[in-house]
Amino acid sequence: MDRRGAVVGPDLGADPARLGPGRRGQLGRVAAGAAGLRFAALAVALFALAVGPPAVAAAQAATPNASPAAGGPAALLFAQTFAAGTWAPKPGAADVFELTLTGHVDQTVWFSDRPERLTGALPTAELLAGPLFDPADPPNAALVVRTAGGEEDVLVVELGNPRYDAAAGTLSYDAAPLAGNPGGGLAELAGRQQDAELPASFGPGALFIDSIWCILDPRPPC
Repeated sequence: MDRRGAVVGPDLGADPARLGPGRRGQLGRVAAGAAGLRFAALAVALFALAVGPPAVAAAQAATPNASPAAGGPAALLFAQTFAAGTWAPKPGAADVFELTLTGHVDQTVWFSDRPERLTGALPTAELLAGPLFDPADPPNAALVVRTAGGEEDVLVVELGNPRYDAAAGTLSYDAAPLAGNPGGGLAELAGRQQDAELPASFGPGALFIDSIWCILDPRPPC
């Protein structure tokens, strides 16, 4: 946590060769196929919620209750809905962009695959303080946004250096576009990506982060 009370996570680092599947890519390959389709169905629902009335999205984001707990580990996908965002090159960092999201970013939704098939939410600050954003193995994510023309735009990225500022209501990441399909829970979304670009600013959408093993009791202490 920095001096302003904003939560700050590990940095991506300056190594341009950092891109790679890591343990999450290996997990993704194991969980590919049917798991990807189930995650994709939830992705569509969350994206529809994100682009709907802000009050509905805010109410959903503020619900921290989980489904009945299971005691064993499960692979989780995380989703963060937002009202708007910006995308800009990071000064001094080749092929890295600053992604800033605003609106309804204080809570993060999580969901698991079989056999648990659980869902819930936790404070975004709590997620950023955990091991998901290990700089040695940063997570992959799919950003799904609504453009000014009302069209869907999808970009698969690697995330690092997360910063959540509760006072400003902003959630920021360093993001590096990924080449190829990372598989796993992001496979279907990655298949909808048209190019490796995003507009400088965009409307509502959702960020889907894949994935990490967690113990669900009653929500993930990842």
